[in-house]
Amino acid sequence: MQFVHTLVYEIHGIIGPKEGDLVILDANVAAWACLTRDPNPYCHDADQSTAISTMLFRGLFGGGPEGSFRERLDHETALIREDREKTQANHTYLVLRRKGKVADWEPRVEREQDGYVIRLNGISTKEIREGTKVAFSSLFLALSFIREHPLIIRKHSDGLIFYRDDGKKVFAKALTMGKVSATISSPYQESNQEKVNNTFRTFSRLDDLSRVLRLLITSIEEVNNQLEAFLAGWAGLEIFISKVFSQYEGAFFGDLNKAERSEAHSQFVVRIRDVMKDKYRLTDRFALIASKLAPDQADEDVEQFKAVKKVRDDLYHGQDIDDQELPISMLHTLLIKYLQHHSEYLPL
Repeated sequence: MQFVHTLVYEIHGIIGPKEGDLVILDANVAAWACLTRDPNPYCHDADQSTAISTMLFRGLFGGGPEGSFRERLDHETALIREDREKTQANHTYLVLRRKGKVADWEPRVEREQDGYVIRLNGISTKEIREGTKVAFSSLFLALSFIREHPLIIRKHSDGLIFYRDDGKKVFAKALTMGKVSATISSPYQESNQEKVNNTFRTFSRLDDLSRVLRLLITSIEEVNNQLEAFLAGWAGLEIFISKVFSQYEGAFFGDLNKAERSEAHSQFVVRIRDVMKDKYRLTDRFALIASKLAPDQADEDVEQFKAVKKVRDDLYHGQDIDDQELPISMLHTLLIKYLQHHSEYLPL
């Protein structure tokens, strides 16, 4: 069975085409993406899925408005689109679509109507959604790579559907109970295509950093909850440091031994590394990474890191800090910058 997962984000910091779509990820990578001013065609799956959820609670195959299943579905989908368009501005939208295969599953309930299949429970979509989030994070970093100003994104639509081998759409449902920012926009240049695709490829294959990428996007998305945005961003930065430190520590000590040195010198370097193995503080680790990846800005970046860490420590020690004073922009800038530098350091 095939899945198609489409994410649509309103994006500030890049100006898309006035008309039509500008494809920014080509067919040679693991996902397809474009910039557009008209996101509605890419929201259709999500709109239909939401409409079916509404119909389920009204009584999917009885009750609710009169008409066939298809007529009711079209009616509910049109209402959802109308509501969305009331708040939809003439901005640029970033669309990412990922396709893949999953094993068929036995649902708790399955009903088929007018060519549509609705399955209730029986599959977890978590792995699919996390995979798409990593792909989107990679794309976001690739786009950030070509910008001098920060990008801001707001989720606009999220649609996940499945297709049976006979081509029929399958909607999987799980029934359970239960600070204004500003940025500067500039046109997207098609000359950036190769760089965007290369950076996307790099991050798409970094499985060990997938949690960092997801946390970064979660942090950027949490525009209405500054505290959660800060905590998610900090967690991403801390995990990134933990994951990559040994690589840059090895490079640092390797540099000390590059020149012809005495055996005593080499033994001393080995001894230092052995003694310090468990004694590095988090700031020490970041300082070493910064000195390797951005030597010209390392001093300034370390000071910014210390400032962000102080706020994190104050929060953890129970100090009352105004959410609007949290250094979220500085945190995002550091994490994005060093993820980008790390991607340059790695071979394609």
